[in-house]
Amino acid sequence: MRVAQEKSPLSYAAVLYILGFLLFLEWLYPVKEMMQTTQMTVFVLYALFCFSVTFLQVKWWISFLLKGMGVFLIVNHLFFEEAMFSTLWLEHIFTEITLNVQAIVQQQWYDVTLIFQVGLFLLLIWFMSYLIYHWFVGMNHAFLFVILTFIYLAILDTFTTYDAGGAVIRTFIISLLALGISNFMSEFKKQALGNTSFQKKLPLLLALVFFVSFSAMIGYAAPKLDAKWPDPISYVKEMTGQGSGHSTSQKGGYREDDSMLGGSLEQDDTVVFQAIAKKSHYWRIETKDVYTGKGWEYSHTPTYDQQVDGHIDMETFSKYVEKEELKAVLNINEKTSLQKLLYPYGITSVKVESGSDLIQFYLDERSESIRPQINNQDVALNHYMMTYDHP
Repeated sequence: MRVAQEKSPLSYAAVLYILGFLLFLEWLYPVKEMMQTTQMTVFVLYALFCFSVTFLQVKWWISFLLKGMGVFLIVNHLFFEEAMFSTLWLEHIFTEITLNVQAIVQQQWYDVTLIFQVGLFLLLIWFMSYLIYHWFVGMNHAFLFVILTFIYLAILDTFTTYDAGGAVIRTFIISLLALGISNFMSEFKKQALGNTSFQKKLPLLLALVFFVSFSAMIGYAAPKLDAKWPDPISYVKEMTGQGSGHSTSQKGGYREDDSMLGGSLEQDDTVVFQAIAKKSHYWRIETKDVYTGKGWEYSHTPTYDQQVDGHIDMETFSKYVEKEELKAVLNINEKTSLQKLLYPYGITSVKVESGSDLIQFYLDERSESIRPQINNQDVALNHYMMTYDHP
């Protein structure tokens, strides 16, 4: 029986394990976009190496040495320019170990270096090569990993910028093939048909491939309904009465609270303002100088000083920079309701035609934000003219 199976032109275990490897690649592909790395080829090749060593079922200590050497060589190739085992190389290694141990002990996760992150990622690939072999070949149960893959892709597609449309189609095809072959192997074992010739098994395999291909084409070509939950988090918050809190679905544009960035971003093409100016330049509102790891905040409590007669006491350029005085007129969309001035670099004065006697301008020099006020109350100006220096 063993001889017959070895001479079979198709090894079902090998095919299952290859399908498991292809499913695992669907876990790797999003890493390129989320980590903005250009080294995906290295990770894929290392995954292929680990899966190959595991499938060959070499002795555990040989497998450990081979995969460990792979991690060592990849990390050294990507991050170390010094000659291997030189004094500088050893000092670099010691520094990396010290920094990362301190960051982990102090739970300063943002201080963990990229070298340590890549090393952990390679160890994860190493571990998954064993786990997928155990699921697909050892236990002949591919269903769990299939479900986990679909959940993983759904989460990424919902909460990140990764588009999992193509990945879901590939996963569907690979999963049906893997589950079908796994079921065939189970039936052959139950009925003691493991020694059945390849010619008798071929029609079943061809039928499986045809069924999977036909199902995938129908699913791809069939009309599809729009998503009922474009943002499930917002939907859940509305249902539970928590819709007024911070939403993970945000729109492009300006808002004062930047302390919590991230989440899905919805493009917003609403016109915020129109400017009439002689030359093109950047427009600004304020500056925040502390990044917390989640968003931007002030390093100070803003202190606003009153500006006299619309003159803005803010020096943007050195006195040695040659400048020309220009003017610009802004019309702000009334729906924007922006209670700060939107201005170009080099602003020197602001003029408002209606109600100019009542409006006072206040400047916080550190954040460089300008607030218009009437009777000590912030107001949103819809039309104003400004003078500025252009270098």
